[in-house]
Amino acid sequence: REALSNKICAKNLEFISQSADRTAPEAKSDFFGKGNLKSGLGYVEREQKIILNYAQDADLSAKSRYRTLFHVGRLMRVAQDFYSQSNYVELQAERLKEKLGPAFDPYQIELVDWSKLNYSEYLKRGNKSLNDGGRPKENAEEGKDRLGSATYYKVAKDLATRESVRQWDLLMALIRQKYPKRSASIITALKEVKAEPVKDDEID
Repeated sequence: REALSNKICAKNLEFISQSADRTAPEAKSDFFGKGNLKSGLGYVEREQKIILNYAQDADLSAKSRYRTLFHVGRLMRVAQDFYSQSNYVELQAERLKEKLGPAFDPYQIELVDWSKLNYSEYLKRGNKSLNDGGRPKENAEEGKDRLGSATYYKVAKDLATRESVRQWDLLMALIRQKYPKRSASIITALKEVKAEPVKDDEID
């Protein structure tokens, strides 16, 4: 909600948020938890493709718009989970401590480079790799340990918020690229026109 409040109308944003909230219990395991790096990355890539396919008619069909935004919510939840369920924040904090000293600004941690997640050496620090999982940081209690001037939870939340903006902007760019003649109409519909609900069994 914080990330997209100035990019999409309130009703469609609420629907995206509801879809995101529903995604985790249905997954049966934490996205990007220990050992789930590749499956989490695969989920992100699949959702992007599904969104682009449904978006083709999002300006013409309220149901297509609904399906598109439903999968946007799923994509956002998984992308956000990367920062709260993996050990990305821990590894990046170690890197910055080595580079800048213990007084580094934890909010300087950069967003992940998704294109490098399949490389085993990406962000590896000593005997720790990105696929080791991390301490849960989905709420203030879980992520209460201090990280410089912040906490792990606050840093993970900041990264997740920034990631959500990046994912939305990327989707809009992909829609412009795939549907150049109708992209303006499609994007306007996704942002401003209410989606018409469909039954769960009608959503792939």
